Amino acid sequence: MVSTSPATTYRKLTAYLDQIPGHRRNSRPHPSTLIRWASVGVKLPDGARLRLRAVRLGAKWVTRDDWFAEFVESLTNAYIATDSPAGFRTPGERSDASKAAEAKLKELGL
Repeated sequence: MVSTSPATTYRKLTAYLDQIPGHRRNSRPHPSTLIRWASVGVKLPDGARLRLRAVRLGAKWVTRDDWFAEFVESLTNAYIATDSPAGFRTPGERSDASKAAEAKLKELGL
């Protein structure tokens, strides 16, 4: 539910464009980028979608500073490595894993 308290300040999505770096020097994203983040979301590494919280107010999409900060923080955390290392295996580790898998398949009769 949308809060209608007087302390709630909504800003147009375009107000956040200057906070987001573009792909090229001195550029910024197109306004449709933020609308896409609010409507479709951003695909995360695990396949889930993260959406920017926003509401439609008249003919404009608006969000709040805390919602935008929450979105950026969640997006950043999704790309930070977890405690379990998902790094590369050495050739020796791959060979050992292959031999163990082969032994297990022989054990199962395959």
